[in-house]
Amino acid sequence: MRANAMSEQLINERTPPPGFFALPMGLGFNDAFAPVYIHIDGTEFHAGFFVEQHHLNPQGVCHGGVLMSFIDLVMAGTIGHHINNMMGMFTTNMTVDFISKGCLGDWLQFYVDHIHTTRLLGTISGRIMSANGIVARANGTFRLPKTD
Repeated sequence: MRANAMSEQLINERTPPPGFFALPMGLGFNDAFAPVYIHIDGTEFHAGFFVEQHHLNPQGVCHGGVLMSFIDLVMAGTIGHHINNMMGMFTTNMTVDFISKGCLGDWLQFYVDHIHTTRLLGTISGRIMSANGIVARANGTFRLPKTD
């Protein structure tokens, strides 16, 4: 078996931590880096993914664009869960600091450090962690949906 095929087989046999389930397909751009797993526990919204072959850059580590897209998806989802409205918000600002690499097969999970909402905006900060430590940290600002 080729090394890549063997790595893909090992990844396909992985299961996320207890309580996580895969986001459904058919969510547009999000399908490009699927599968993404989420876990909702009361007021907590968690998300993670296994680094797979299609997430890698030419250097063989998780591409920064994948990490940024994942962060954007999770921060918006976290704020949406916080305000009980998952539709109609958009990113107005996001900054990401890349700290270390995500490698093939790693489970990467986003952890929220701070969240705050006003009538118009939601701000959030958090980090992506692997078993080896922090991979990236991020801050985001989102325009919230209009409410009547």
